[in-house]
Amino acid sequence: MEFRPDGRKYARITRKSAELITLLRRGNAYELDSIVALIESQKSEEFFLKNLAAYISSERVREYLRFLVALGVLSEADGAFTLGLNPKPTSDIHKIQLLADRARRFLATQLNVPPASVATDLQTRSGAILRKGELATLDKVAASASVSGNRAEEFFRWAVYMLLDDPGATLSLSRSPVLVSGNGKRSA
Repeated sequence: MEFRPDGRKYARITRKSAELITLLRRGNAYELDSIVALIESQKSEEFFLKNLAAYISSERVREYLRFLVALGVLSEADGAFTLGLNPKPTSDIHKIQLLADRARRFLATQLNVPPASVATDLQTRSGAILRKGELATLDKVAASASVSGNRAEEFFRWAVYMLLDDPGATLSLSRSPVLVSGNGKRSA
């Protein structure tokens, strides 16, 4: 699932989220240690850091899991995570579409707009930032939506990356993380 149909890589957050959906069984509750053990026992390349010859830390795995909770893909209770998708997507494109749809809904709540207006709102916000003579970084777009705090800002960025992996996305990133319209030109 590494590459999009156009040959570019999917965003890291999309790849890791899709891998977690693949690894976890629907309805089973997993504690963090169990998920980390599952990642290692399945030799998940997505969570393996080749340059360090080690798997990513359990704390970083927890952040990915909490993001999936924020998207409504997982639920968390008493320190255990449960995959609640019904039915569980099996194909890569189905996972990509599901994650992009969940990211769109998440961003809609962050931006206080209907899900169908998320791309337009992001483009409007980036255009307003550009008109001020500044680069429309994702952090500045998040700030324009009053998203603040390390985790909230990271989840916002991850949701945008995931949304942009949607095959029908009308936005793209230029000189990451600058938001541009789908044709690669900066909004103004």
